[in-house]
Amino acid sequence: MKKIPIPKSFVIFGDSIGRGVMYDPSTDSYETDRGFVAMLEKHWGIRAVNYTRFGQTISKGLKMLEKKLESIRACDFVFLEFGGNDSDYDWKAIASDPEAFYEPKTALSEFVSLYKKLIKTVRDAGLTPIVLNLPPIDHDMYFDRVRHGCNGDNILRWLKGDKTTISRWHANYSAEINKLCREIGAKLIDIRSAFEGRELSELLCPDGIHPNENGHKLICEKILNEFC
Repeated sequence: MKKIPIPKSFVIFGDSIGRGVMYDPSTDSYETDRGFVAMLEKHWGIRAVNYTRFGQTISKGLKMLEKKLESIRACDFVFLEFGGNDSDYDWKAIASDPEAFYEPKTALSEFVSLYKKLIKTVRDAGLTPIVLNLPPIDHDMYFDRVRHGCNGDNILRWLKGDKTTISRWHANYSAEINKLCREIGAKLIDIRSAFEGRELSELLCPDGIHPNENGHKLICEKILNEFC
């Protein structure tokens, strides 16, 4: 497969994974800017324009892209990294009333439609999008995180007793990203595959969703393998 030239500059839009957020259970807090973007900057000897945000969804990301478009036209590549927050639910609400009907933050069909528009917006500006799919999550660790301070039994009841529903639903968003990139010919870097067959507890923070330093090193290596 043809390698991508090493960029002189790049920009990234996305969520907390692109921000390099890592959860520290000893303080119940998050640290930032230690992830794969910082690693790429160090390896390439350049500074990224980082427009990732904690909790960012695809709709908010599209609005930010449209707002920042003129300021990033000189960048060689635009990395796009969305889906984790879009696939998530309001767990506190579920814990309060597990019998009600709930939608994820962004419905899957809407997520695909907005991602397609996001990629088109980048292309129409004369820029090259590079899409990252989603690293997997650990449903057991993530369940322990979302039940913190809530009625975990109610959450498990809503999940019909199956915690794997969380990771399987999250995986659907990554699969749709893959499918979309194939359909429209967008460049995809399959960072998810770097985690497959490995022990997730060694690659994710204790919250079960954010990669730890080892996880970010895997992502960085996967990206670097795509470049000259």
